[in-house]
Amino acid sequence: MDRDPEDLVREVESAYAALDIARIMDFFDPEIVLFWNGVRRAVGLDEVRSWHERSFATVRDYRIRKTLRAADGDTIAVEWTDSWLDTASNMRRLGYGAEFWTMRGDHLREWHAYWRGGPAPSDDSSARLPGPS
Repeated sequence: MDRDPEDLVREVESAYAALDIARIMDFFDPEIVLFWNGVRRAVGLDEVRSWHERSFATVRDYRIRKTLRAADGDTIAVEWTDSWLDTASNMRRLGYGAEFWTMRGDHLREWHAYWRGGPAPSDDSSARLPGPS
């Protein structure tokens, strides 16, 4: 990998914050394999693009923060939090997750993401996320 991992994470964060699928797709290797919560969800660019299109279909006012946790060789570990307005339910949602990227050159070849989310607290505290206290 020729790119600085922190710079790459910032670029990916920016593309997701903008919900810019074209920019997001530029980060993936043509043979990308996506695992979400331990289940293979997509193989190849077309399936990964479709997965993103479905995931973003009811998302508005999206906010995301990615944090580089580790990088060694071809592996990058990232933690993230996100929030958005779900237009289908008109509810604010919050989530958090961790992801492990296996790189081929400067592109994600294998993406393992583990995520949990739910409704935002009724007191509108964006600092609290769903999950164990």
